[in-house]
Amino acid sequence: MAIQLLAAGLILLAVESFIPGFGIFGISGLLCLLGALYLALGATAQAAALVGGLLLMLVVLGWWLVRRGPGSWLGRHVTLHLRSTAARGYTGQGGTEGSFGPERDHPDGPASFRPCPD
Repeated sequence: MAIQLLAAGLILLAVESFIPGFGIFGISGLLCLLGALYLALGATAQAAALVGGLLLMLVVLGWWLVRRGPGSWLGRHVTLHLRSTAARGYTGQGGTEGSFGPERDHPDGPASFRPCPD
């Protein structure tokens, strides 16, 4: 069972790294890895205390990374601080005038919108 949890945890973490989203795959992967560690240590009270302490350390580290990480020495070196401004040469699409409505020119001609038949 520990081997299956280890494999599932690694697969879930790989999915999270390639398809970032809400963190469901990453959190599930970490829980699978912690469960595999618990089972590999013998599923005793001492193993539960060790895994619980590790989970607590991960939560504290995550909180620190979110709160203090970007302002720390390491965070300043790994965080992107560039801004897309006109002074740096960034130009946007411009206004949205003429982008919506029947007056917009389209290569296929004007669009006609009619109600759907019941």
